[in-house]
Amino acid sequence: MPEAVPMALAAVAAAGAGVGLLYQCWRRRPARAGWLVALGWLLLAVSLLPWVRAAGAEFGTAYALLAVTGAGWAGVLAAAELRRPRRQAAVGGGAEAAETGPGRGVRRHLLLFVLAVPVAAAAAAFATVGLTRLLPWTVVDRMALSALLMPVVWGCAAYWVTADPRPLRPVLGMVVAALVGGVAIIV
Repeated sequence: MPEAVPMALAAVAAAGAGVGLLYQCWRRRPARAGWLVALGWLLLAVSLLPWVRAAGAEFGTAYALLAVTGAGWAGVLAAAELRRPRRQAAVGGGAEAAETGPGRGVRRHLLLFVLAVPVAAAAAAFATVGLTRLLPWTVVDRMALSALLMPVVWGCAAYWVTADPRPLRPVLGMVVAALVGGVAIIV
């Protein structure tokens, strides 16, 4: 596989050029954006071919998708503006000062992380394994479905936790789903 490295470099270059072209069309909206957008998508599609040739169809497709994602993140990081957060002075103190005090944002984000990652993952695992156990399928089919369904349910639960302004609602929903799944596992 001595040809794999040049193929991978060509694929990464095509993916980077495609993502960059799409980003520039989105950012600047040129007059001939239609052709440039089509060219960007074509470059992304063409970047699949060297990966498939270098690593085979299965791994090549996965590498191509990862390269496009990596190129997108590189573009986001390159265009990011780093600036200090503005502090607002609390007027009057009291309850407002307690809500905007130092560490308030860190505590809230730490709580969101704990709820969205381990708690949502455990709830999703209990719910999917428990509910697929109720299906009249073979054990292997139920395990496969729960293995495929669990990350989707976990992602939905994590999104719910981070998007809902009241964190108690998703926590109660996840607890109920985990309890229902746990009861289905035990019974």
